[in-house]
Amino acid sequence: MAYCTLDDVRGLNPRRTYDATTQPTATQVEAHITSIAAEMDSVLASRGVTTPIAEPTEFVAWLKLVNAQGAAAIAELGSFPEQMGPGDTGYGYTLWRSYQSNLKLLQAMPLPGGQAEAGGPRSHMTEHPVELPAEDYPWRKPRLPRDKEY
Repeated sequence: MAYCTLDDVRGLNPRRTYDATTQPTATQVEAHITSIAAEMDSVLASRGVTTPIAEPTEFVAWLKLVNAQGAAAIAELGSFPEQMGPGDTGYGYTLWRSYQSNLKLLQAMPLPGGQAEAGGPRSHMTEHPVELPAEDYPWRKPRLPRDKEY
């Protein structure tokens, strides 16, 4: 489920009209909206959160903005492919950099509204502190001692 609509993308690209005759078309922009939302949901799912998010409303509004930024960036960059390049400072790249930074924030930020990270992979090293046994068992000694001369 997408967090934004075509009108939200139009709000970020006010000089662009998306319909059946434009490049990209409205259908293509809606596909971009869906793919960006899927990317966002995969980030949330990797943190153990059930998607799509429906509350709190402030967080959903932020997800809507991030979804619209990603889709608007792809639409804008698709409209002007000749301007693409690593040092480009155009509006499409500004939107794309903003989307990427918000996606990284989504990966690391504390989740609001009691969205607990459940399940997910955990490291055994962080779950259980290292506790060595009190006895020195023979199986723990190395077969080739460090100071042995041959």
